[in-house]
Amino acid sequence: MKKVIIIGGGPAGIMSAISAAKRGNEVTILEQNSELGKKLLITGNGRCNITNSAEPEKLLLHVYRNPKFLTTAFRNFTSRDLLALLHSHGLKTKEEAGGRVFPVSDDAKEVRDLFLTILKAEGVTIEKNFRVEDLIIEDGCCKGIRGAEPKQDSYIDMYADVVILATGGLAVPSTGSKGWGLKKVADLGHEIIEPIPGLSPIKLNGSWWKELQGLTLKDVRLYRSKKEEVIGDLLFTHFGISGPTAIRMSSLMGKNRSSQGAAPETNQTTILLIDAIPTVSREELDSIIKTETQTQGNRQVRTILNELAPKDFIKALFDLYNIPRERKLGDLSKKERSQIIEGLKALPLEVKGVAGFEQAIITSGGISTKEINPKNMESKLIKNLRFAGEIIDVDAETGGYNLQIAWSAGWAAGNI
Repeated sequence: MKKVIIIGGGPAGIMSAISAAKRGNEVTILEQNSELGKKLLITGNGRCNITNSAEPEKLLLHVYRNPKFLTTAFRNFTSRDLLALLHSHGLKTKEEAGGRVFPVSDDAKEVRDLFLTILKAEGVTIEKNFRVEDLIIEDGCCKGIRGAEPKQDSYIDMYADVVILATGGLAVPSTGSKGWGLKKVADLGHEIIEPIPGLSPIKLNGSWWKELQGLTLKDVRLYRSKKEEVIGDLLFTHFGISGPTAIRMSSLMGKNRSSQGAAPETNQTTILLIDAIPTVSREELDSIIKTETQTQGNRQVRTILNELAPKDFIKALFDLYNIPRERKLGDLSKKERSQIIEGLKALPLEVKGVAGFEQAIITSGGISTKEINPKNMESKLIKNLRFAGEIIDVDAETGGYNLQIAWSAGWAAGNI
């Protein structure tokens, strides 16, 4: 039996504890908040998208950063393993579009509370409101932690055979994710890929789109290239775009960052394009306009286009290209027809950057995977120090993939 200390009681920390405890170890979770799983409670808009049912090989296809690093972890603890664990303790789940798995109750609290039940059953000790001040490092080996006892000003040294850092990144700082763990391991010599907001709304330059605030475009294609394209709903906000499509695109933009981790807003100007009607080609759109012109030349152009896209979007398009809103089909010039087609199929949006960590779902960046053993998440620099979850430079798109990263990495870290 070994003594294991886990810093952080989020999804990765919880799973690390369960994994280590099931192997007969003495496990303690140190949590700075008054409750565990605070971030888990807000996942899936409070419904908790527990995981994705895809097989490990397919899960990896949805990981944006360092998917190969997760190969072993995904295979050793799959989504089926996770669900088997939860089902064995009475949780009922359902699968929705895209393989997304939720509790039947649509209540994240039920999932969190079930994990608390499992932790108790496994004999895991939980210390809440516990502030870890430092790691105890001797001769290149982590020996334990120095912390502040709950509701006291005195300090206490706690020794352990293994310490697991599961302190998260910087996203949603209200849950306690403020980067303490990242700063600490950086001080120990680990390379940190610059953390930036991941799965975050996108800020735009310009102003023409502001009149569209509150408008949702359904099933549009947002793209920069064939490798960077997303299809889904897009919401215009006061600062730019949000919704599932924009959020996924934000992480795609940061997928191939350099090892220095430059954020999107520090790179050269990024232009995103909107295809408002991906099911209709440019040629088909041109043919529709020409045919209607021949048969109904006195009809307003907008009445035809309103059947293809929202009225407010068409109005904004006409204003952007200085085309009179009441322009009739018979009076439409070749240039104007070309502008309309281009606007509907490749409307450019100039990216200013991404929204901050307060609005981001995850952190993109973290401890370089080159310095972590993928089999057990142990540091290659500091013996007996392990990592799990968002603190590592791995992230994925929405759909339960990021939580599965936490579960699988946590299980691997707890393999002691």
